[in-house]
Amino acid sequence: MLAEAEQALKSDKIDSGMLSRLELLSSSGDAMFILRRQPAFREKFIAVLAGLDEYKVRHPVITAPAIADITADYILLKNISCIDADGIVREQHQTLRVKKDIERNPDGSIMFFKPYDAAAHLEQKGMRLPSFPLSCNIALAFYRERADREIAKALQQYKDNGWHCQGSLVARGRSAIINYPNDADFPSHGGKSGINAGRRYELLFERNLKNMLLADVLKGKNQNMKRFVGQLACVPQLEEFLELGQHLGRIPYVWVSGSNETRAAWLGCGNSVFSLSASGSLGSSSAARGVSASPQGEPS
Repeated sequence: MLAEAEQALKSDKIDSGMLSRLELLSSSGDAMFILRRQPAFREKFIAVLAGLDEYKVRHPVITAPAIADITADYILLKNISCIDADGIVREQHQTLRVKKDIERNPDGSIMFFKPYDAAAHLEQKGMRLPSFPLSCNIALAFYRERADREIAKALQQYKDNGWHCQGSLVARGRSAIINYPNDADFPSHGGKSGINAGRRYELLFERNLKNMLLADVLKGKNQNMKRFVGQLACVPQLEEFLELGQHLGRIPYVWVSGSNETRAAWLGCGNSVFSLSASGSLGSSSAARGVSASPQGEPS
């Protein structure tokens, strides 16, 4: 079992069954306790047990997101975790308030924003523009709970109101996804409002990307694209987007830009596709949905 643990840690891929089995190495049973004290095995046990502890920190057990409550203006979600292509949790929200409706003008018409302006506008209202990973996890949480009329209505907006602005940029020139970008990340169409203070983080990807159906990405037809989508969406089960696309009557498609310029990320439906887009212009405008920490003060 000790050798099995060493091999598993080298691969950095341990399923729940194997992890449970390997945790027997630290059990308090007499046989294992005696074995751990043997000079021939002591150092290996120390290294393996430390490695397992580190693995569990990097790969925490994730509880599926759930709807906690629905109020007049918000849908309260629990257990939102954005997990990158390497299985690392990049955002975690124990509770999160998501606006049921997109931002609207006093007459009820849709407010359209450039990405920077959307972030600045929402922060002035005590909310924030969600990152692309957070929006992906929110949309899938809505899809799972679509039997509720209010949630189904919020989900339908990703189709009826076109693409939604996201708090994420793609710096193709240096192969980086910038989540919660700051003022300096906008080479154009930015501002000086000091957006996303203390929230910014980056995820890297490989070059040689191209526009593809999500179904083809998941089949592994382009491994760089598969990793890119894993980094962009931070959703462990990307196959769920195929189901969501079918529900919305649109084909999930991943758009990337061939330019080295910084581009905006967009999420939502066009005429025939459900777009996971990393090729938007920073000067283009779209709808925006705000999120905020729960009233209980859950950290962002």
